[in-house]
Amino acid sequence: MLKKFPFGDSLLKDLEIMNPEKVCSYQFTTVLNLAKRFPQLGLADSKYLDLLREEFMDFTLSPMDHPSLSTYKSATGEKPRAGVFWHEVSKIRALDGVRRFPSLTNLMAGLLSIPSSNADSERGFSILRKIHTDQRASLKQSTIISLMTMKFNCDECCYETKFTEELLNLNVKKLPLYLLIMKFYFQFQ
Repeated sequence: MLKKFPFGDSLLKDLEIMNPEKVCSYQFTTVLNLAKRFPQLGLADSKYLDLLREEFMDFTLSPMDHPSLSTYKSATGEKPRAGVFWHEVSKIRALDGVRRFPSLTNLMAGLLSIPSSNADSERGFSILRKIHTDQRASLKQSTIISLMTMKFNCDECCYETKFTEELLNLNVKKLPLYLLIMKFYFQFQ
């Protein structure tokens, strides 16, 4: 796994800009790279890049307007919490009452929403291990997919699931089982 991890990717270094203690030490090129790297945030367009440049320059040149970093440190002296800091920055208003850094804080909010753990994928592997045991080692892949789909998408326990007579009488060879089950499960919810 370590061999495949992209340690040399500039994204990892650029994401440090979210750290409230370091944000003013970065150049706009870092913000530009992040905005272009994540076009889903809607800030990669040239119109928004100009706004982002203005806001970042304003932000770095006016540190006295930033929320106090000491407010966001815990009693144990840990690093400031980036999410809380950027939320407070998003509340800063100009004299006319308009948000002062809307594009910059939208970019930071989008970057903060990137998952920083693999808990979700580990949960999937855990479910797979519970389904594909030594006693059930000969299950077909389509059956495993069907069982995992039911586990992920249904709130009730599998043994409490009620199947309609229509579902039970269908010719299973026409569609994969998981599609049939999901189709009828959500139809009668």
